[in-house]
Amino acid sequence: MTNPENITNLYEGDQGIIHSIDGGSALISRLAGMGIVTGVRFRVAQTGGGSIVIQVSGTRIALGRGEATKISVYKIAPDDTVCLQPIDKEISVALVGQPNVGKSTLFNILTGLSQHVGNWPGKTVEKKEGEHRRDNVLIRMVDLPGTYSLTAFSEEERVTREFIIREKPDLVVLVVNAAALERSLYLLSEVLLLNRPVMVAVNMLDVASGQGIQIDTKALEDALGLPVIPMIAKRNSGIKELVDQMAAFAEGKIKITPDLPEVSVDHLPIYQQILKEVRPWITEPFTAEWTAV
Repeated sequence: MTNPENITNLYEGDQGIIHSIDGGSALISRLAGMGIVTGVRFRVAQTGGGSIVIQVSGTRIALGRGEATKISVYKIAPDDTVCLQPIDKEISVALVGQPNVGKSTLFNILTGLSQHVGNWPGKTVEKKEGEHRRDNVLIRMVDLPGTYSLTAFSEEERVTREFIIREKPDLVVLVVNAAALERSLYLLSEVLLLNRPVMVAVNMLDVASGQGIQIDTKALEDALGLPVIPMIAKRNSGIKELVDQMAAFAEGKIKITPDLPEVSVDHLPIYQQILKEVRPWITEPFTAEWTAV
């Protein structure tokens, strides 16, 4: 593969792979919505007239010269199969988080034009699915509706709860707001009780910093026993690191062994009694621990 160069250096018919996008968060998000994301393969369909037209996944997209100068690419030969290598590993990932934590921004950047939008069966709630390839790993993603708790009763929150419990995704990525971290920890404790591997993406670090809040993500990772990835999704910061972690998990290079939350001493006797009473009645896909809580 060649060294990265600006996309404006390519000619009609040239093909390449997006290496990086250097614009601000608005440009990165807008291009992601059109399928122009890091790692995607494209072909230059037309140049001239102050714009460049590229074809991505069968869709032609016109870019102004100003936008195009922000895009760095690898030029490849037309018959180069560098981004078409066989899929060796496949993983299903559920994106979970409270409303307005940047979860959908992350989903859009990762999936681009591969996403499919519909409704959950029998529901009016929007269902968003998509894919992201990282070398030989295919990551199938579902952007679940925002929820504050898995014990809530709104239609959106029931969809999220039922998907995690019944579909059992290979991995749950919990996206949290760094400026309101404590509010997300209860949701994290509920997800952990469902026996699904979890990674935590601490998003909106810029917002937290603006409020004088600093998050020690390494200390948080040590305390939780979970991979914790610092992120500013709207700036495309931390997303590559998250994808690397997901791919490593799919390949068996990461073992997730969380430190499960403990019940406080004053509540422990009643919790143990409830657990004893409900355990004989709880069957898969539910867990007695989650039901007791």
